[in-house]
Amino acid sequence: MGNAALEKYVESCRDAGVPQQQLHAFSEAGYMPQPKQAEFHAMARRFDNIDIPLDVPLRLGFGGARGPGKTHAVVEQICDDCDRVPGLQALMLRRTGAALDETLIGMANLFHGWGAVMKGSAIVFPNGSRATLGHFRNPNDVDRHLGQNRDVIAIEESTTLTEAKITAIGSTCRSVRRNWRTRMYETTNPGGVSHHRYKRVFIDRRYRGREAGEGFHHIQATVDDNIILMQNDPAYVRRLDEFTGWEYRAYRLGSWEIAAGAFFRNWDSDVHVIKPFEIPAAWKRWASFDYGWTHPNVVQFHAMDGDGTVYTTHEIVRRRTPISLIAQKMKAAGYDPQTFGRVVAGQDCFSAKANGKEIADTYRKHGIPMEPATVARIPGWSEVAERLGDAERKIPPRWYVFDNCRDLIEQVGRMPADPAKPGDILKQNADAETGEGGDDSMDAARYGLMKVARRKAGTKPPTGGKPTPRAGTIMPTLSDLR
Repeated sequence: MGNAALEKYVESCRDAGVPQQQLHAFSEAGYMPQPKQAEFHAMARRFDNIDIPLDVPLRLGFGGARGPGKTHAVVEQICDDCDRVPGLQALMLRRTGAALDETLIGMANLFHGWGAVMKGSAIVFPNGSRATLGHFRNPNDVDRHLGQNRDVIAIEESTTLTEAKITAIGSTCRSVRRNWRTRMYETTNPGGVSHHRYKRVFIDRRYRGREAGEGFHHIQATVDDNIILMQNDPAYVRRLDEFTGWEYRAYRLGSWEIAAGAFFRNWDSDVHVIKPFEIPAAWKRWASFDYGWTHPNVVQFHAMDGDGTVYTTHEIVRRRTPISLIAQKMKAAGYDPQTFGRVVAGQDCFSAKANGKEIADTYRKHGIPMEPATVARIPGWSEVAERLGDAERKIPPRWYVFDNCRDLIEQVGRMPADPAKPGDILKQNADAETGEGGDDSMDAARYGLMKVARRKAGTKPPTGGKPTPRAGTIMPTLSDLR
């Protein structure tokens, strides 16, 4: 690299915010970060002196398309952290199908530039810092790393782990060092079982509990940001260009607006979510209910036209709310037994509580009769999937949701498939403190749709309210759901 090119490179790193000392350390290690990598490193250094409360978790994500140099960047950042803070304890988790020894050999050269040596699965630095390299082939493999606190943790391909596993790993990111802020680095591509969790906190910036915007930062990158790879291996780029559908949007373009990792890949809010309209008196109406206390109570109203198309028209979501108040809200929203009949409810409502009474008994005393719902999960999710239709095969939806059912709309798009149970959704529990998250609205919807699961459906559109799917809508086939 000539002097002019070198000066331009140094200037670009400074523009990205890379401190002089960090840039010098990288140079000594033989590493020259590219622009997006430099942004990642600069943000990691800003975490050292970030002025936010200590109980706010620090998370730095580096993701998007395949090929921007995410792995190289996170390894060099762990080295930079360990090199400048004596005695630091780091953990790097990598998803791999290879044996651990093969993984270590493949990464050895990256550590040698920092004067580090490998001892088993650990990389030991001259100042006593230590980076343990762990690998996982399935989510349960990470449990072996939960017994020791770490000052910094890096997770590669983080969306291949469930949100519960990521939370468990994060709970071990604790330190007593006064000169250090604990943090986690995540690299990933769109897709995977926790795609929607990554998108929520890093892309959409919607937070729960102790999460806060000041602590979450994301560096978006594609293969086009990896100039070296583009020059040295143009065939790799051509392979990415050969992907189609959501895989092209995810792996080539780095788009987070995909349904990869979601169970209901044929859900499209532009198609299935509609404006409310007045329900004709002749249509069948009913209600469904999922009971909760620390997690939400969910009541949903449904209607079905003469052709068998279902509309979820209203939703009540309340936690830590007495039965009497839920009953009042249902009646205020228009519920009456003559029109709606018995409410289909989950099995919790028919199990005797400590006082010997059933939840359903108490609701009946408040004028809300109930009957047991069909609670089998796999047949229920299959019914939901079938009713969403299939745009690719020109099968129109037979279930629409009014746009006032916000919790249901948020949940149906992010429900992940359970990798251990084909045909089932991975169970999602609401946050015990805030009540956010969870799958309670989906359970209520499943009960509601199973109420009419055996009815035949035609293809004639109902009068009013049902839109025509927009041209160009891409939704995978129903066979992809199984």
